Amino acid sequence: MISKIMQSKKYIGFLLLFLIACSGNKMTFIQPQAADYSFFCAYTRQTNLETAFAKKSVQPLEIDLRSCDLSAMDLSSLPPDFEDVISFDSKTRWPDHSKMPVNVNIERIMQEGANPGLGVRTLHSWGIDGRGVTIAIIDQPLLTTHQEYADRLIAYEQQNPADNEASMHGSAVASIALGNTVGVAPKALFYYIAAEFREEDGIFDARPITRALKEIYNINRRLEPKDKIRVVSISRGFGPTDLGAKEFIKMRQKLEKSGVAVFTTSEGDPIFALSRRHASSPADDITEYTRAASWFSARETGFYEHMQEVLFPIDYRVTASPAADTAYVFYQNGGLSWAVPYAAGLYALAVQVYPALTPDLFWRLAKKTAVRSFVQSADGKTHPANYLVQPQALIDHLRQLTE
Repeated sequence: MISKIMQSKKYIGFLLLFLIACSGNKMTFIQPQAADYSFFCAYTRQTNLETAFAKKSVQPLEIDLRSCDLSAMDLSSLPPDFEDVISFDSKTRWPDHSKMPVNVNIERIMQEGANPGLGVRTLHSWGIDGRGVTIAIIDQPLLTTHQEYADRLIAYEQQNPADNEASMHGSAVASIALGNTVGVAPKALFYYIAAEFREEDGIFDARPITRALKEIYNINRRLEPKDKIRVVSISRGFGPTDLGAKEFIKMRQKLEKSGVAVFTTSEGDPIFALSRRHASSPADDITEYTRAASWFSARETGFYEHMQEVLFPIDYRVTASPAADTAYVFYQNGGLSWAVPYAAGLYALAVQVYPALTPDLFWRLAKKTAVRSFVQSADGKTHPANYLVQPQALIDHLRQLTE
């Protein structure tokens, strides 16, 4: 059962969002607590950081500097591509500018990372910002009070009340989809279900996700047409060997038949990844989107030539951090988990412009209006990437359908 949250402006400044965990007729109210990453910093000494950075030439690297205190270090000997391998957050303490790597500007990295990119903010300036559209997100425990989205969270449910700490994943996907300053659809409303992402004997259990989908379906049955959930974001892939796979597929099809788009990272969903070449690259410049999926080898980068999926930005993103209500985090690598909420946010913008939208129409037009980019592999070769999403062109096409 999901709690109803009043959306009055009177309550925005001190909005309290409750987790409802039901056991029979008993309801327990819990709110996930902010996470603390300061205890996990592996770079308390400068030599540790220099050693880690030196390895980047022989292996893919992400240096996690979240909540690290680097203020007493001298990083000036590190090269400028330091910016391309680091993740950090609002609680990371940096040395003076004179002791930073040459041309590494943390403020610029944060500024470009906070921009959804590809012209999305221009759409916002036109009033196309997801207002009047509702999204549902199924993910891990959420810091419900973060300033990026707290004022638009209609309801929150958590399947496992023992998970009392907010996850980095939940805050990230919510803010990418609809964050006030970093999101694709900053005026959309949303429901959030923190489902149990679990395995049994090494096999993923899809049954908790299926229960969440069923809950969303039942919610929609009670809502007026204008208030119904239109898209569900699940940053997880599903396969035929999952526990409860048939039930998941059946429930997903039932939701989609009722008019709700369901986006996942599953094979067969038309969603894949492409990113800017550097952490400080301009997010609105389509020529900067040349970074292939970070998990691809040089040979695998050639797969882009044959892909039919629509490509969404994933890496070098700023999202809400679970560390505090006003904290932010810059992630060097997002994976497909960041592509799904981006797509869901764009779907909300599209529904705002064209309420009769269906998933089939959305994906057909997303491919029709996409542009070709080019990705560079580790061996120096360049490969075409056929369907880099173009939000403005997609929305313009839908606006023409309403005329």
